[in-house]
Amino acid sequence: VVVAAAAAAAVVAIVAVAAFHGGGGGGGGGSGAGGMDRATQRRFDMLEKKHKRAIEDQQKKQKKDVDISNRKIAKLDKQVDDLRGALEAITEERDGMKKRLRDLGGVEQEMTG
Repeated sequence: VVVAAAAAAAVVAIVAVAAFHGGGGGGGGGSGAGGMDRATQRRFDMLEKKHKRAIEDQQKKQKKDVDISNRKIAKLDKQVDDLRGALEAITEERDGMKKRLRDLGGVEQEMTG
């Protein structure tokens, strides 16, 4: 993002210089002003390509980061599902033990009572 902002600022500066040289060359030295315009245009084109590459590289990096994050989320979702299944199994086992304890308590009362 910082690279893109710096490249954009450079492009704006070059456009301003090109406008200045293109608008102020009227009376003499046509070849000199024309040469400056071509050089400025080449510099502008080079910076524009550099800016475009920087944006594309940043977009690729962001896409890669999003893909990695999505894979991590999918892995964590699976772990959560596995843990929920384990919790349900333990809860069923606990409930079964409670029932057996109640049944044993009832048998104990019958034997002592």
